[in-house]
Formats: sequence, C-alpha cells, structure tokens
Amino acid sequence: MKTTLTSKGQLTLPKKVREELGLKPGDELLVEVENDRITLVPRRRYRAEELDQLILKAQKPFPGLKAEKEAAARARFKKERP
Repeated sequence: MKTTLTSKGQLTLPKKVREELGLKPGDELLVEVENDRITLVPRRRYRAEELDQLILKAQKPFPGLKAEKEAAARARFKKERP
C-alpha cells in the first residue's frame, strides 16, 4: 500500500489500514523516526461507549454514597477501639 504526502505535510492512511487497526477520526498516532524510517503507532485511548466493555462488572450493585460513608465510619470506629 502507498499514500502520498500533500503540500501541507498530511497523509491519508489507506482504509484497509484504518479498519485493521480500528482507527477512527480523532485517534492519535505517535510518530517515531529511526534512520530513514517513519513509524506510526496508534496511541490507545478508549471512548466512553467502549469503556463498559473494558470495566469489570461489580458483583453486587453500588449501595450508594451514604451507605459507603457509614461503612467507612464503622470501620474507623472498630479500628480506633482497642
């Protein structure tokens, strides 16, 4: 595959490459130069709609902030008592 550098220094990645790497508009690529070679490496960031697939699901639902604060207070009380 090949691409052509524009007068503004831009290039278009071939569609096949974008699809294979899952690249979407706005994705960032790291540019590395070594000797006479340029390497583009996708910088992985996840979109909000993808995070729910990556985050581990809780075993039980979150009890709420009030319940969490009460549990923390009970734990501190137990720790402070001899």
